[in-house]
Amino acid sequence: MRIEIGYPDPAAEREILKRFSNGNRHHAAEQVLDPTEVRLLQEESRKVHIDDSIVDYMIRIVNRTREHPEIELGISPRGTSALFRATQALAMIDGRAFVIPDDIKKLAHSVFEHRLVLLRSGARARADAKTVLAEIIDQTSVPA
Repeated sequence: MRIEIGYPDPAAEREILKRFSNGNRHHAAEQVLDPTEVRLLQEESRKVHIDDSIVDYMIRIVNRTREHPEIELGISPRGTSALFRATQALAMIDGRAFVIPDDIKKLAHSVFEHRLVLLRSGARARADAKTVLAEIIDQTSVPA
């Protein structure tokens, strides 16, 4: 996944500069889970149900990336698998035992955008992956 976090706000940036001024360039992250707990959560997330209609919806989006006239290289099976697993994890975090179409919509950009290779010629050569992917998602029918 690729997640954009943006720039820090002024107060956070001030703290970063303070750490640098004291010679401490590294901020130790606090451990919140040990490796065993991470593996357990991964195993539990894989138990989250994804209905065939949801899988088909995901595959329709993926296939449209492979056939889109502005995309040179669409989403690979590995990308599809990444979205599949991510939606299971999101549903689990949200306290659900099943994936819904909104999970796909919520995660598709983070999982897919950086994997798309757009054509750099044609009428919309300046289109970006975010715009093209948003159009694909908007134009793909959602299962009922």
